[in-house]
Amino acid sequence: MTLVNGVQGKGILYTYSLVHLLPRQRVLFFYASKGRGKNLGMFYRLQIKHIGKCVLLVPEGSQKELEDFLVKWNCPFTKQGAVVDAA
Repeated sequence: MTLVNGVQGKGILYTYSLVHLLPRQRVLFFYASKGRGKNLGMFYRLQIKHIGKCVLLVPEGSQKELEDFLVKWNCPFTKQGAVVDAA
């Protein structure tokens, strides 16, 4: 089994909400998560695949850091185990 971003094994599917953030805060959230310029975002560093609006596929071992990030931004989230076969 291979995750969508090339990481082998199981992953965790996260959904989160940004409705509580003002537009300016959302932009800052996206810069922190996806990066800007030469600064790499958290999603790149942790090999997280953004698969839809507020939906992430997270490799095993990266959950704690992602959860800390979402808590820092006061983003409510849910998580569910997932296995993706890229074939």
